[in-house]
Amino acid sequence: MTEPTRYRNSMNNEYWWVPKGANEFVLHSESDNRPKMGGHPPQMAIWPNDLGVFEATGGPRVAIGDTVEGRVVNHIRKTDEGFVVTVD
Repeated sequence: MTEPTRYRNSMNNEYWWVPKGANEFVLHSESDNRPKMGGHPPQMAIWPNDLGVFEATGGPRVAIGDTVEGRVVNHIRKTDEGFVVTVD
């Protein structure tokens, strides 16, 4: 098994994506004590099981349509494991 690519955010914290099945990745990071979450515009409601965007402390900021590990994000949810993105 290959080691995941590690990145640095604006606060110099390391983060990486861990595969969870064929079409999902879970965000792992050194430190993320205050993540931000957003719904799907124009709605104001935030549903952890169906997010439009999230931003870990210092980054990354990931929204529907962004790219994670070279694949386009089509669903985001917050679980006990962390932020999970589903990709095409």
